[in-house]
Amino acid sequence: MNGVELIKKIKEINPHIKVILTTQQDDKTLINEALSIDPGSISFVPKNEESFELFLDEVRYYVSEHTVKILKKRKLISQTIFFSTLLIGIIMFLVFGFE
Repeated sequence: MNGVELIKKIKEINPHIKVILTTQQDDKTLINEALSIDPGSISFVPKNEESFELFLDEVRYYVSEHTVKILKKRKLISQTIFFSTLLIGIIMFLVFGFE
C-alpha cells in the first residue's frame, strides 16, 4: 500500500481527519494525486532540512483549528444554558408571581 492508498483508506474510516503528507520523493504527480483526495484537509511537507519546522507548523495549525471549534461549541452550550435558565426564571415569575 502506498501513501495515496493509505490516505484513501484513512478518509474512508474518518473523512474529517486531517492528514499531513511527507515524503522525500519528488514525484509531483503522486503528491498532487494525494492532495486532490481532500484538498481542505491534506497538506504536504517535503522531507528536507526545513521539514521539521514546516511539519510542526502544520500540526500547530490543525490543533489550533480544532481548539477554536471546541471553544465555539463550549460558548454555544454556555449561552444555551444561560438563556434557558433565564427563560425558566421568567416563566416561573409569570406563573407564580413575585412573593
